[in-house]
Amino acid sequence: MFRKIYDSVHAHEIARVGQDVEKLEPSVLLLDRANSLLNQSQQPYRYLIESVRQRDSKIDSLTKYIAQLEKDVSNLNKEKSALLQMKNQMALDLEKLLNHREELAAMKQVLINMRSKHSTNNLLLTKAESRNTTENQTLKTLNVPGEHEDNIFIPKPTLF
Repeated sequence: MFRKIYDSVHAHEIARVGQDVEKLEPSVLLLDRANSLLNQSQQPYRYLIESVRQRDSKIDSLTKYIAQLEKDVSNLNKEKSALLQMKNQMALDLEKLLNHREELAAMKQVLINMRSKHSTNNLLLTKAESRNTTENQTLKTLNVPGEHEDNIFIPKPTLF
């Protein structure tokens, strides 16, 4: 008898648990479907967020790169303007030197003419001897090429 009661209570308990499980099965199924739907809906959201973050980081890195390039361009423009200014200053200096060279050549010619006139009046040398002496002296002191060579005191045109 005790065994019968125990078996009937046990069967009743199993039946009740089975009924509870049957009642819970639709709820569990509904909960599983809801979780699945939630996960599916969040995946594109996560994907979008991650792709936006990646693009933001790429945009930031490109912005930094552009800023660096702009800084380099600015430095190069400053260097270019400094070099142009230096080039212009050197051209002016060269022009001044060429003008001084022409003036020195003219003064030298005047001095040579004065010396040759003075030497013919005061010395008993002939004109040919005077000229040779004067040319030899000036060639030795100034290292000037002879008349047949290009005259270094006549500047060649400057090309820019």
